[in-house]
Amino acid sequence: KGKIERINRTVEDFLAEVSLQNPGTLEELNKAFFAWVEEGYNHHSHSSLEGETPAGRFQKDTRRLRFANIDELRDAFLREESRKVDKTGCVKLCGKTYEVGLEWVRKTVDLRYDPFDLEEIEVWHKGQKRGLARPLIIGEYNEVSYSKKDAPTPQKSSGSRLLSILE
Repeated sequence: KGKIERINRTVEDFLAEVSLQNPGTLEELNKAFFAWVEEGYNHHSHSSLEGETPAGRFQKDTRRLRFANIDELRDAFLREESRKVDKTGCVKLCGKTYEVGLEWVRKTVDLRYDPFDLEEIEVWHKGQKRGLARPLIIGEYNEVSYSKKDAPTPQKSSGSRLLSILE
């Protein structure tokens, strides 16, 4: 909490300073913030760094920088929620039903997902990834097989049955 409070105070100092300049565009504001951080904040001694500057401390560190790859970044920002699998092997998440599998009936699993792409969610149990779940589509899987000549032909909808009844 202390570090968050400190960064908030630092940004408030910048806002007080930039209000004197009154930038007209977001680009001007970003340029001023970058200059303020690079030239002011990073080259100012900090008590938490025993009087060193952040730039000086960074330069002294000889370890190589490690950059995250795209998969690590994706995994870092996935949301996670726990759900108890119902007796049909399904869970509900964000208003959709997902088929997890009958082996998980009445067990609690962790679901890791991207809230902007709910077509596939990861199923985790006891810290291990156990598979993927996709939205359940009723009628997609059935054991009825038709020959091509006996297959039912899709019927065109003639409108809403409910509205017809109500009219």
